[in-house]
Amino acid sequence: MQASIQILTAALEELLDKQSRWTEYELIQALKREPYAIFDQDALADTQALFETHFILFHCLYLIRQAWHEMQRADLDIHTLAISVRPYTKHAVSEQATDADVPQLQDPLASYYLDWSNFTETTQQDVEQLLNDFWSRMTGTTRQSQRMALDEAWQQLDLAPTADMQQVKRQYRKRVHQCHPDKGGSVREMQAIQVAYQRIIKS
Repeated sequence: MQASIQILTAALEELLDKQSRWTEYELIQALKREPYAIFDQDALADTQALFETHFILFHCLYLIRQAWHEMQRADLDIHTLAISVRPYTKHAVSEQATDADVPQLQDPLASYYLDWSNFTETTQQDVEQLLNDFWSRMTGTTRQSQRMALDEAWQQLDLAPTADMQQVKRQYRKRVHQCHPDKGGSVREMQAIQVAYQRIIKS
Protein backbone atom coordinates (compact mmCIF):
# COMPACT_ATOMS: atom_id res chain seq x y z
CA MET A 1 0.00 0.00 0.00
CA GLN A 2 2.86 2.39 0.81
CA ALA A 3 4.21 2.08 -2.73
CA SER A 4 0.75 2.82 -4.15
CA ILE A 5 0.46 5.91 -1.95
CA GLN A 6 3.85 7.12 -3.19
CA ILE A 7 2.80 6.60 -6.82
CA LEU A 8 -0.48 8.45 -6.30
CA THR A 9 1.27 11.28 -4.44
CA ALA A 10 3.79 11.70 -7.27
CA ALA A 11 0.99 11.74 -9.86
CA LEU A 12 -0.94 14.35 -7.86
CA GLU A 13 2.13 16.56 -7.53
CA GLU A 14 2.59 16.39 -11.29
CA LEU A 15 -1.04 17.34 -11.91
CA LEU A 16 -0.88 20.19 -9.38
CA ASP A 17 2.26 21.48 -11.09
CA LYS A 18 0.45 21.51 -14.44
CA GLN A 19 -2.69 23.19 -13.13
CA SER A 20 -3.07 25.10 -9.87
CA ARG A 21 -6.82 24.63 -9.34
CA TRP A 22 -8.87 21.42 -9.50
CA THR A 23 -12.08 19.96 -8.17
CA GLU A 24 -11.97 16.56 -6.52
CA TYR A 25 -13.96 15.08 -9.40
CA GLU A 26 -11.55 16.51 -11.99
CA LEU A 27 -8.56 15.00 -10.19
CA ILE A 28 -10.21 11.59 -9.98
CA GLN A 29 -11.07 11.68 -13.68
CA ALA A 30 -7.50 12.71 -14.56
CA LEU A 31 -6.13 9.86 -12.46
CA LYS A 32 -8.38 7.38 -14.28
CA ARG A 33 -6.86 8.30 -17.63
CA GLU A 34 -3.49 7.54 -19.17
CA PRO A 35 -0.66 8.06 -18.47
CA TYR A 36 -1.71 7.54 -14.83
CA ALA A 37 -4.59 5.02 -14.84
CA ILE A 38 -4.30 4.80 -11.05
CA PHE A 39 -8.00 4.78 -10.24
CA ASP A 40 -10.27 2.15 -11.76
CA GLN A 41 -13.10 3.26 -14.05
CA ASP A 42 -15.50 2.04 -11.34
CA ALA A 43 -13.84 4.16 -8.64
CA LEU A 44 -17.12 6.00 -7.98
CA ALA A 45 -19.46 3.10 -8.74
CA ASP A 46 -20.87 2.53 -5.24
CA THR A 47 -20.75 4.03 -1.78
CA GLN A 48 -17.79 1.98 -0.55
CA ALA A 49 -15.72 2.65 -3.67
CA LEU A 50 -16.65 6.33 -3.47
CA PHE A 51 -15.49 6.56 0.14
CA GLU A 52 -12.24 4.67 -0.51
CA THR A 53 -11.37 6.77 -3.56
CA HIS A 54 -12.16 10.01 -1.73
CA PHE A 55 -10.22 9.05 1.40
CA ILE A 56 -7.09 7.88 -0.44
CA LEU A 57 -7.09 11.00 -2.63
CA PHE A 58 -7.41 13.33 0.35
CA HIS A 59 -4.86 11.34 2.37
CA CYS A 60 -2.32 11.96 -0.39
CA LEU A 61 -3.30 15.61 -0.80
CA TYR A 62 -2.72 16.24 2.90
CA LEU A 63 0.63 14.43 2.71
CA ILE A 64 1.58 16.74 -0.16
CA ARG A 65 0.44 19.83 1.72
CA GLN A 66 2.49 18.82 4.74
CA ALA A 67 5.60 18.10 2.65
CA TRP A 68 5.30 21.29 0.61
CA HIS A 69 4.92 23.35 3.76
CA GLU A 70 8.03 21.79 5.30
CA MET A 71 9.96 22.63 2.11
CA GLN A 72 8.35 26.11 2.01
CA ARG A 73 7.40 25.27 -1.57
CA ALA A 74 3.69 26.19 -1.61
CA ASP A 75 0.42 26.12 0.33
CA LEU A 76 -2.39 23.80 -0.69
CA ASP A 77 -6.06 24.56 0.00
CA ILE A 78 -8.01 21.30 0.13
CA HIS A 79 -11.78 21.17 -0.32
CA THR A 80 -13.96 18.86 -2.40
CA LEU A 81 -15.05 21.70 -4.69
CA ALA A 82 -11.70 23.43 -5.00
CA ILE A 83 -8.16 22.14 -4.49
CA SER A 84 -5.87 25.10 -5.04
CA VAL A 85 -2.14 25.73 -4.97
CA ARG A 86 -1.12 29.06 -3.44
CA PRO A 87 2.27 30.68 -2.88
CA TYR A 88 3.90 29.65 0.38
CA THR A 89 3.12 31.90 3.35
CA LYS A 90 5.02 31.79 6.63
CA HIS A 91 2.52 31.27 9.47
CA ALA A 92 2.91 32.60 12.97
CA VAL A 93 2.62 29.73 15.47
CA SER A 94 3.82 28.91 18.94
CA GLU A 95 7.45 27.99 19.54
CA GLN A 96 6.44 24.38 20.23
CA ALA A 97 4.81 23.96 16.80
CA THR A 98 6.84 22.97 13.77
CA ASP A 99 6.13 23.91 10.17
CA ALA A 100 4.66 20.45 9.66
CA ASP A 101 2.11 21.15 12.39
CA VAL A 102 0.72 24.29 10.79
CA PRO A 103 -1.60 22.75 8.17
CA GLN A 104 -3.12 20.46 10.78
CA LEU A 105 -3.60 23.33 13.23
CA GLN A 106 -5.50 25.26 10.58
CA ASP A 107 -7.57 22.37 9.22
CA PRO A 108 -9.08 19.83 11.64
CA LEU A 109 -9.85 17.50 8.72
CA ALA A 110 -6.12 16.99 8.16
CA SER A 111 -5.75 14.80 11.25
CA TYR A 112 -8.71 12.69 10.09
CA TYR A 113 -7.35 12.03 6.59
CA LEU A 114 -3.77 11.53 7.74
CA ASP A 115 -4.88 8.85 10.21
CA TRP A 116 -4.88 5.67 8.10
CA SER A 117 -7.01 3.79 10.65
CA ASN A 118 -9.97 5.94 9.58
CA PHE A 119 -9.68 4.21 6.21
CA THR A 120 -9.07 0.66 7.37
CA GLU A 121 -11.67 0.67 10.14
CA THR A 122 -14.57 2.30 8.26
CA THR A 123 -17.13 -0.32 7.25
CA GLN A 124 -19.70 -0.33 4.45
CA GLN A 125 -22.38 0.36 7.07
CA ASP A 126 -20.41 3.37 8.34
CA VAL A 127 -20.13 4.72 4.81
CA GLU A 128 -23.85 4.25 4.15
CA GLN A 129 -24.67 6.11 7.37
CA LEU A 130 -22.28 8.97 6.55
CA LEU A 131 -23.84 9.40 3.11
CA ASN A 132 -27.38 9.12 4.46
CA ASP A 133 -26.65 11.78 7.08
CA PHE A 134 -25.08 14.01 4.43
CA TRP A 135 -28.03 13.78 2.04
CA SER A 136 -30.48 14.27 4.89
CA ARG A 137 -28.78 17.55 5.77
CA MET A 138 -28.38 18.70 2.17
CA THR A 139 -31.90 17.94 0.95
CA GLY A 140 -33.94 18.23 4.14
CA THR A 141 -35.05 14.63 3.70
CA THR A 142 -35.24 13.94 7.43
CA ARG A 143 -38.24 16.25 7.85
CA GLN A 144 -39.80 15.14 4.57
CA SER A 145 -39.41 11.43 5.36
CA GLN A 146 -41.23 11.93 8.66
CA ARG A 147 -44.24 13.20 6.70
CA MET A 148 -44.22 10.46 4.05
CA ALA A 149 -46.49 7.48 4.62
CA LEU A 150 -44.65 4.16 4.79
CA ASP A 151 -46.74 2.56 2.05
CA GLU A 152 -45.99 5.56 -0.18
CA ALA A 153 -42.26 5.04 0.46
CA TRP A 154 -42.47 1.39 -0.62
CA GLN A 155 -44.30 2.45 -3.78
CA GLN A 156 -41.68 5.10 -4.53
CA LEU A 157 -38.96 2.45 -4.46
CA ASP A 158 -41.20 0.00 -6.35
CA LEU A 159 -40.79 -2.63 -3.62
CA ALA A 160 -43.07 -4.84 -1.57
CA PRO A 161 -43.07 -4.24 2.21
CA THR A 162 -41.66 -7.75 2.65
CA ALA A 163 -38.33 -6.76 1.05
CA ASP A 164 -35.29 -7.13 3.30
CA MET A 165 -32.71 -4.38 3.88
CA GLN A 166 -30.30 -5.70 1.24
CA GLN A 167 -33.08 -5.58 -1.36
CA VAL A 168 -34.01 -2.07 -0.22
CA LYS A 169 -30.43 -0.84 -0.63
CA ARG A 170 -30.03 -2.45 -4.06
CA GLN A 171 -33.33 -1.05 -5.29
CA TYR A 172 -32.52 2.38 -3.86
CA ARG A 173 -29.24 2.52 -5.81
CA LYS A 174 -31.01 1.26 -8.93
CA ARG A 175 -33.78 3.88 -8.69
CA VAL A 176 -31.30 6.71 -8.06
CA HIS A 177 -29.39 5.62 -11.16
CA GLN A 178 -32.59 5.46 -13.22
CA CYS A 179 -33.72 8.92 -12.12
CA HIS A 180 -30.38 10.65 -12.57
CA PRO A 181 -30.72 13.74 -14.83
CA ASP A 182 -28.16 12.21 -17.20
CA LYS A 183 -30.59 9.31 -17.69
CA GLY A 184 -33.60 11.53 -18.37
CA GLY A 185 -34.70 11.90 -14.75
CA SER A 186 -34.60 14.93 -12.47
CA VAL A 187 -33.20 16.12 -9.17
CA ARG A 188 -36.76 16.22 -7.79
CA GLU A 189 -37.23 12.52 -8.58
CA MET A 190 -33.91 11.65 -6.96
CA GLN A 191 -34.87 13.60 -3.84
CA ALA A 192 -38.21 11.76 -3.65
CA ILE A 193 -36.37 8.45 -3.78
CA GLN A 194 -34.00 9.61 -1.05
CA VAL A 195 -36.97 10.61 1.13
CA ALA A 196 -38.59 7.21 0.58
CA TYR A 197 -35.37 5.38 1.41
CA GLN A 198 -34.94 7.36 4.63
CA ARG A 199 -38.55 6.62 5.61
CA ILE A 200 -38.10 2.87 5.11
CA ILE A 201 -34.76 2.44 6.88
CA LYS A 202 -36.02 4.41 9.88
CA SER A 203 -39.36 2.57 10.13
